[in-house]
Amino acid sequence: RKNVLKYDEVLNRQREVIYGERRRVLEGEDLHEQIRHFMDDTIEAYVTAETSEGFPEDWDLDRLWGAFRQLYPVKVTIEELEEAAGDRAGLTAEFIIESIKEDIHEQYEAREAQLGSEIMRELERRVVLSVLDRKWREHLYEMD
Repeated sequence: RKNVLKYDEVLNRQREVIYGERRRVLEGEDLHEQIRHFMDDTIEAYVTAETSEGFPEDWDLDRLWGAFRQLYPVKVTIEELEEAAGDRAGLTAEFIIESIKEDIHEQYEAREAQLGSEIMRELERRVVLSVLDRKWREHLYEMD
């Protein structure tokens, strides 16, 4: 009984946090900086996962670029980064991360210039709300 009460308290607190986030989104708060952080965190996670072992010559950059292409239309190429680093051996995870972050932000800004700021902010709200709701439902399913 005591455990059920603790479980309910934890779930209620989580619900308050999620509903607070949803309210922020629905009330039209500017999510642009949060989206930038999401992009940066995602890029860092992808690069770190692919480059954490071995030497640059061993990294499967084709697979990494394939993962990036699932996220956005990557403009920077592996060859361009190798050339900037001197060769494949000169690449570092940090250099790849910074280069891809710069590229993804440029692509995002170009898309915003195409669509306009108002439409882009609405898309950001819809995407964040959709992901938040989906993750919350998954969490509730796992808790049951």
